[in-house]
Amino acid sequence: MVSKEQILKSAVKRLNEDIFRKKKSPAPVPPPGRSYFTIPANDAGIYIQFHGFFKRYLTPKSREILDFKNNPGTDVRLHNHAYFEITYLFSGSTTHHMLHGTVCQTPDTLILMNSYAVHGPVPDTDDTVMFNVCVRKEIFESIFSSMPSFNQTFYHFFLDSLYGAQCRKVYLNLKVTPEIDYVLTKMLYEYYQNRSCCQQKMYALLILLFSSITRQQLTDASQGLEAHASIDKLLEKIRLNYTDITLDDLSRMSGYSKWHLSRMIKKNTGTSFQEYLTSCKMENACNYLVRSDFSVEKICELIGYANTGYFYQKFKAFYGCTPIQYRVQNALSEAEVN
Repeated sequence: MVSKEQILKSAVKRLNEDIFRKKKSPAPVPPPGRSYFTIPANDAGIYIQFHGFFKRYLTPKSREILDFKNNPGTDVRLHNHAYFEITYLFSGSTTHHMLHGTVCQTPDTLILMNSYAVHGPVPDTDDTVMFNVCVRKEIFESIFSSMPSFNQTFYHFFLDSLYGAQCRKVYLNLKVTPEIDYVLTKMLYEYYQNRSCCQQKMYALLILLFSSITRQQLTDASQGLEAHASIDKLLEKIRLNYTDITLDDLSRMSGYSKWHLSRMIKKNTGTSFQEYLTSCKMENACNYLVRSDFSVEKICELIGYANTGYFYQKFKAFYGCTPIQYRVQNALSEAEVN
């Protein structure tokens, strides 16, 4: 297995070559009325950016091209991306300045951001080494549309990012296990080797990475909620696990009796647990009908119904029309979807 030192050496070499090839370009500027700018996607489906925050990674020629007068990376330049970004640290730590607060990252965590995440990373230490695995939206869509629902935060984060009417989460803070670290290192090695079929291998490794993260999510989810969690936490647990969560599950995870849970949910939502669960399923079904090309059968599977006929029945009772009719009546233009 290649070492991280070898990968870093290859990344530094590529960084300096890219700087020399592109020469100096004007810094992006936020458009009028906005505090951040958008970074467009690269032509490649999956690519990696190495952040050489400090002069020690740059050749004298690179420093001259970039006109370094101060340590780069110490100012906050808010931006978002037209793609998904996985931020991975070899060493040090980074503070991600967001629109509404900050997120600190160390090598034992991954920060996963979608195109709605407005942020600006600033290294906290001189030994910070950070890589961004950048993935075009089409790649995520092609992978997730062909995979079964895992019914966990990770899976629904992407579905919501791609097809949600409003994005509830713009980033995920994930744990780096030895398995996840191994896959990410393999991805970096493959990228910097830049041999034939590189993108195909990166695609396969991305699926492996998703699978490893999903397993970790399943492990974390099994730990349940803190004892006697607030109603907001309980409702969030239902929304994130609406495909198959039961009142028994919620009772076991929270420590509340089923009777007490039913009262809490009724008091705060005006509906029973089952009615609230159905409304979550219907809301997500509508999002997928309008914002994706998924078949009704696929949507039925995604929201947790095993029987398509039963889904049609529940949907019609909820909205007064069939899923197909809803899709036609609420069709969005391609520009609106994008």
